[in-house]
Amino acid sequence: MRYLSAVLSLAFFTTSAMAIDPFTLPWKNHAISGMEYKSADHPNGIFVIHHFWYGCGFSHDHEPNVIELANEYLSESLVQVLDVGLPTGEPDFQKWNEKFLPPYPVLEDKGRLALQTRN
Repeated sequence: MRYLSAVLSLAFFTTSAMAIDPFTLPWKNHAISGMEYKSADHPNGIFVIHHFWYGCGFSHDHEPNVIELANEYLSESLVQVLDVGLPTGEPDFQKWNEKFLPPYPVLEDKGRLALQTRN
Protein backbone atom coordinates (compact mmCIF):
# COMPACT_ATOMS: atom_id res chain seq x y z
CA MET A 1 0.00 0.00 0.00
CA ARG A 2 2.83 2.37 0.81
CA TYR A 3 4.16 1.78 -2.72
CA LEU A 4 0.80 2.75 -4.22
CA SER A 5 0.71 5.90 -2.08
CA ALA A 6 4.23 6.79 -3.13
CA VAL A 7 3.36 6.29 -6.79
CA LEU A 8 0.24 8.43 -6.45
CA SER A 9 2.21 11.13 -4.63
CA LEU A 10 4.89 11.08 -7.29
CA ALA A 11 2.25 11.35 -10.00
CA PHE A 12 0.70 14.39 -8.33
CA PHE A 13 4.01 16.20 -8.00
CA THR A 14 5.35 15.45 -11.47
CA THR A 15 2.31 16.37 -13.56
CA SER A 16 0.55 19.64 -14.11
CA ALA A 17 -2.40 20.42 -11.89
CA MET A 18 -5.65 19.21 -13.36
CA ALA A 19 -9.19 19.86 -12.29
CA ILE A 20 -12.38 18.09 -13.19
CA ASP A 21 -15.52 19.93 -14.11
CA PRO A 22 -18.37 19.40 -11.64
CA PHE A 23 -20.40 16.32 -12.49
CA THR A 24 -23.55 14.55 -11.40
CA LEU A 25 -23.70 10.79 -11.94
CA PRO A 26 -26.07 7.95 -11.00
CA TRP A 27 -25.00 6.40 -7.68
CA LYS A 28 -25.18 2.62 -8.13
CA ASN A 29 -24.49 1.42 -4.58
CA HIS A 30 -26.48 3.94 -2.55
CA ALA A 31 -29.01 2.50 -0.09
CA ILE A 32 -31.72 4.58 -1.80
CA SER A 33 -32.33 3.70 -5.44
CA GLY A 34 -32.12 6.55 -7.93
CA MET A 35 -29.71 8.73 -5.93
CA GLU A 36 -27.12 10.86 -7.69
CA TYR A 37 -23.60 11.78 -6.63
CA LYS A 38 -22.77 15.44 -7.13
CA SER A 39 -19.12 16.40 -7.07
CA ALA A 40 -20.18 20.00 -6.36
CA ASP A 41 -21.36 18.80 -2.93
CA HIS A 42 -17.67 18.37 -2.05
CA PRO A 43 -16.04 21.79 -2.54
CA ASN A 44 -12.26 21.65 -2.32
CA GLY A 45 -12.52 17.87 -2.50
CA ILE A 46 -9.66 15.67 -3.62
CA PHE A 47 -11.11 13.03 -5.93
CA VAL A 48 -9.48 9.65 -6.43
CA ILE A 49 -11.34 8.21 -9.40
CA HIS A 50 -10.99 4.56 -10.34
CA HIS A 51 -12.49 4.11 -13.80
CA PHE A 52 -13.61 0.56 -14.37
CA TRP A 53 -15.35 -1.69 -16.81
CA TYR A 54 -16.76 -4.91 -15.41
CA GLY A 55 -15.31 -6.97 -18.26
CA CYS A 56 -11.76 -5.69 -17.65
CA GLY A 57 -9.48 -7.98 -15.67
CA PHE A 58 -7.22 -5.08 -14.69
CA SER A 59 -10.19 -3.31 -13.11
CA HIS A 60 -10.84 -6.39 -10.96
CA ASP A 61 -7.14 -6.68 -10.09
CA HIS A 62 -6.88 -3.04 -9.00
CA GLU A 63 -10.08 -2.78 -6.96
CA PRO A 64 -8.64 -4.31 -3.74
CA ASN A 65 -5.88 -1.66 -3.85
CA VAL A 66 -8.46 1.10 -4.31
CA ILE A 67 -10.42 -0.22 -1.32
CA GLU A 68 -7.22 -0.27 0.75
CA LEU A 69 -6.45 3.31 -0.30
CA ALA A 70 -9.99 4.41 0.56
CA ASN A 71 -9.74 2.81 4.01
CA GLU A 72 -6.45 4.61 4.61
CA TYR A 73 -8.11 7.99 3.92
CA LEU A 74 -11.44 7.20 5.56
CA SER A 75 -10.98 9.89 8.22
CA GLU A 76 -10.11 12.58 5.64
CA SER A 77 -13.41 14.16 4.63
CA LEU A 78 -11.84 16.04 1.70
CA VAL A 79 -10.70 12.81 0.02
CA GLN A 80 -13.45 11.31 -2.13
CA VAL A 81 -12.67 7.86 -3.53
CA LEU A 82 -15.01 6.90 -6.37
CA ASP A 83 -15.47 3.89 -8.61
CA VAL A 84 -16.69 5.26 -11.92
CA GLY A 85 -17.87 2.60 -14.34
CA LEU A 86 -18.59 2.65 -18.02
CA PRO A 87 -22.29 2.17 -18.79
CA THR A 88 -22.44 -1.57 -19.43
CA GLY A 89 -25.80 -2.23 -17.80
CA GLU A 90 -27.34 -2.62 -14.39
CA PRO A 91 -26.32 -6.30 -13.97
CA ASP A 92 -22.62 -5.40 -14.27
CA PHE A 93 -22.89 -2.75 -11.55
CA GLN A 94 -24.79 -5.15 -9.33
CA LYS A 95 -22.12 -7.86 -9.82
CA TRP A 96 -19.34 -5.31 -9.14
CA ASN A 97 -20.96 -4.15 -5.90
CA GLU A 98 -21.64 -7.72 -4.74
CA LYS A 99 -18.11 -8.88 -5.52
CA PHE A 100 -16.16 -6.00 -3.96
CA LEU A 101 -18.59 -4.26 -1.56
CA PRO A 102 -16.85 -0.90 -2.12
CA PRO A 103 -17.17 1.33 0.97
CA TYR A 104 -17.42 4.42 -1.27
CA PRO A 105 -19.66 5.54 -4.14
CA VAL A 106 -19.89 3.45 -7.30
CA LEU A 107 -21.06 5.70 -10.13
CA GLU A 108 -22.17 5.16 -13.71
CA ASP A 109 -20.52 7.55 -16.16
CA LYS A 110 -22.92 7.47 -19.13
CA GLY A 111 -21.52 10.60 -20.76
CA ARG A 112 -17.95 10.18 -19.51
CA LEU A 113 -18.41 13.38 -17.54
CA ALA A 114 -15.88 12.42 -14.89
CA LEU A 115 -13.21 12.05 -17.58
CA GLN A 116 -13.49 15.67 -18.66
CA THR A 117 -10.63 17.72 -17.27
CA ARG A 118 -9.53 21.29 -17.49
CA ASN A 119 -6.20 22.97 -16.78
